[in-house]
Amino acid sequence: MSSANTGEDLAYSGYNFSYASPEDGWLKRLVITTIEHRTGKPELQRIYNELHANNPDPYKIWQEILDKLNITLDFAEEQLKKIPTDGPVIFVANHPYGVVDGAIFLHLVSRIRKDYFLLINEVLSREPILKGHLLPVDFRGDEAALQCNLNTKAETTRRLNNGEALIIFPSGAVATRPRWSWNGKAEEWPWRRFICTRIHETKCTVVPLYFHGENSNWFHWVSKFSMNLRLGLLLHEVRNKRGKTIRIEIGDPIAYREMEQYTDRQALIEYLKKRTFDLAK
Repeated sequence: MSSANTGEDLAYSGYNFSYASPEDGWLKRLVITTIEHRTGKPELQRIYNELHANNPDPYKIWQEILDKLNITLDFAEEQLKKIPTDGPVIFVANHPYGVVDGAIFLHLVSRIRKDYFLLINEVLSREPILKGHLLPVDFRGDEAALQCNLNTKAETTRRLNNGEALIIFPSGAVATRPRWSWNGKAEEWPWRRFICTRIHETKCTVVPLYFHGENSNWFHWVSKFSMNLRLGLLLHEVRNKRGKTIRIEIGDPIAYREMEQYTDRQALIEYLKKRTFDLAK
């Protein structure tokens, strides 16, 4: 679905956020939370609490987050205007950063569509500010999780048939350099085929976006050895984007008639991935 089973969704608990989930073992929680606290979480927690205290508008919160992080966006405004203002749309993108590209993605889409919704980890889907805009994906593997995910699949199809807009990172995990490459380019995790059936069921339009850039050398280095260290550094990767300019390419909408021929799900997801990465050229 929206996320590979890597745990790379923030766990929400009251006004506290972390990549450590209550369901994790104590050692994993300790490693992740220790790294988070030493690499920028307190500052980000303060920003989050300030936003929460002001009861932000769910359509404006993403701009507020970017403003507080002093992140500037570089994209073609005319491409944003090409996005359909109604009717079923699926927005897809590569996933180089984690939280930051997610916030940018949601900001751009919410400027055009108020009926957006995002597939996200079940714990984070409880965030009250965004109620109605988040659908849960549960990775616990038990019967309750299976039922939750079946419900989300059905609800995704229903909402698309109702003319709403789905936002999704098909890879579900942050891009990483190959294990034995120290200076190579970060690579996407395999794109999952969840949206392919939804596309054919709802005959929707797809809009691809491409985010330039990648995370720090430190993030890629620890990713080679430890998933816990990797998760612990994801908040650091938010903090180190402060004051930066992020370049985004927004592709032309892809009408269903351009995808109809791809009856094989793998062929369709590869086509959409190619259309996305062609934007980088």
